[in-house]
Amino acid sequence: MKPKDLKQWSNGRLMRLAFYVGQEIDRRWKDHSLKERKKFQDCSDVFSYFHYRLWTKSQEIAYGLYLNQKSELLGERLVTLGTVNANLIHAREVFAPAIELRASAVLIVHNHPSGNAMPSLEDIAVTKRLKKVGKLIGIELLDHVIIGKNQYYSHSLKKVLCV
Repeated sequence: MKPKDLKQWSNGRLMRLAFYVGQEIDRRWKDHSLKERKKFQDCSDVFSYFHYRLWTKSQEIAYGLYLNQKSELLGERLVTLGTVNANLIHAREVFAPAIELRASAVLIVHNHPSGNAMPSLEDIAVTKRLKKVGKLIGIELLDHVIIGKNQYYSHSLKKVLCV
């Protein structure tokens, strides 16, 4: 198939093709990342890992990244799907995969569909709650990163960083 052949396709057909190509790229990227044991040194690594997947979404989506003692990725799990401006992140959904994977640490990342990465009061409260639970069960919450459009907020640094 040549690029000029795509001009004859309907918009719906092109969108389905783009969706399936995107899914396949994402699957290959995840497989490749897990094989190489992606390492997370700081919040910028979290941002680059998730930015293109999350900043364009129209609803809040939260993921957990589960790390071993060397900060290498053991697994990634969807924690919760929210609404356009809210996300209910519960410690049970965050730490159950951590226990299952025998993780030493957890990173939480979610997006703000508005594009503004500043945390809400609820984001701050959730982070405090997760830190307490993590301390209690011995699995450290390293950071909670909020992704906006070309910016992110790190709860560990307590500031918005632009890229």
